[in-house]
Amino acid sequence: MPVYNITTFLPEIILALLGLGVLVLDLVLRGEQKRLLPAVTVVGLAAYGTAAGSLWNPAHVPAFEFWHSMLLDNYAVFFKVLFAVVGILVVLLATDFLRRVYAYGEFFVLLVFTLLGMSLLSGAVDLVTIYLAFELVSLSSYVLAGYLRRDPKSNEAALKYFLYGASASAVMIYGMSLLYGLGGSTNLLVLADRLAMNPVGPMHALALVMVLAGLGYKVAMAPFQAWAPDVYEGAPTAVTAFLSVGPKAAGFAILARFLLIVAPPLVPQWQVIVAVLATLTMFTGNLLAIRQQNVKRMLAYSSIAHAGYMLIGVVAAGSQLGFGMAAVLYYLVAYLLMNLGAFAVLMIVAHNTGTEELEGFRGLARGSLGLALIMLVFLVSLTGIPPTAGFVGKLYVFGAAISSGVWWWLGVVGIINSAISVYYYMNIARLMFFCEGGGETTRQPVEFSLVMWVCLVGTLVLCLVPAPILNAAAEATMLVMGR
Repeated sequence: MPVYNITTFLPEIILALLGLGVLVLDLVLRGEQKRLLPAVTVVGLAAYGTAAGSLWNPAHVPAFEFWHSMLLDNYAVFFKVLFAVVGILVVLLATDFLRRVYAYGEFFVLLVFTLLGMSLLSGAVDLVTIYLAFELVSLSSYVLAGYLRRDPKSNEAALKYFLYGASASAVMIYGMSLLYGLGGSTNLLVLADRLAMNPVGPMHALALVMVLAGLGYKVAMAPFQAWAPDVYEGAPTAVTAFLSVGPKAAGFAILARFLLIVAPPLVPQWQVIVAVLATLTMFTGNLLAIRQQNVKRMLAYSSIAHAGYMLIGVVAAGSQLGFGMAAVLYYLVAYLLMNLGAFAVLMIVAHNTGTEELEGFRGLARGSLGLALIMLVFLVSLTGIPPTAGFVGKLYVFGAAISSGVWWWLGVVGIINSAISVYYYMNIARLMFFCEGGGETTRQPVEFSLVMWVCLVGTLVLCLVPAPILNAAAEATMLVMGR
């Protein structure tokens, strides 16, 4: 029996109050007092994560909120805790950058409201709620991308992000309207029952493709990835780090829930569509990353490739829900750690060399051997080489596809793409260890170092002891359909 309880909405209430509180504090505090804002935000996000974690239900009894438009199950809780970790690490990454710009508190307000949208998206089971949460994430992200108002590249990033995002939203809402016309309801669970009673027709497939286009934009899935490189390059680096993991994780949360709830009658069709898109996404990201000289653009293209790897797990979940989706959730945790860690090192290097180009890493090992070795761990993990979390993540995702029987070839395509990625990831390692130039990184802001070490430890520990996260991911996906 569903349980109605407003306390199940406590994490979102905390986020909303935190956003408003930081906004007021930003108006009240003066000068150096504003340095308290990052600490307030971190404490608030820790409270949000704790409140979300306390809602983990060992009995797997889902709770519904707001007339069945929101669902609280372990799947949603898993993502809420993940978002809290992302938020805290991004606040730390952004603090040093914000000391050098004006409007100190606005950044944290926008970040918190983006996290609020992501939190709502993880539990949304109604087309209207999904769209509203999706737009809350998108609108806040557009502003964050253009946060450096006097920087033309930042403005360009925000404009392109907005134009692509508005187009994707328009297509998605049209697909949702078709679904409503076919099923007569906006609730995903009701839609699933009504659509299952009717024969599958072309309109079902059209609606599915249009909704996929909107959600595919959020996870940078090809051919809806065109916004990512320019936005990643133009946005402040802390924002780029956030966009590469936060909204992407939220996009996968709702993409998988949508496909697994609404589209069971269309499983063979959407598996083929997503498998083709996964292949296209992996090759697009990896082949275009090879040519990049700017590390942020390279990481943008590589994030497209990683979205392709995760889509393999979504396809496998259509055949065997538990293993496939658990693999995707584990991969998201691993990707969060190794990608944010790589961005932390990039920010340290950029602070000392004044460039985000590949040349900034030239000879890094001669002046800062420790920093070069830490970056090497993140690069090895992003490539998928042991002993790192990235290796275990790819092992599970590709293993889910291969063990499904039908989609074994998708696992092989993933392995081939991982081999391609060795070229551009190890090119950075070559520059760091085998090239002349560079010197000691004399300035390492404590916040960057903290994020870097947390991500390093997580990347290694998650490989050596994967069971806790994998078990939690398996439990989280046990009742992802909310029934």
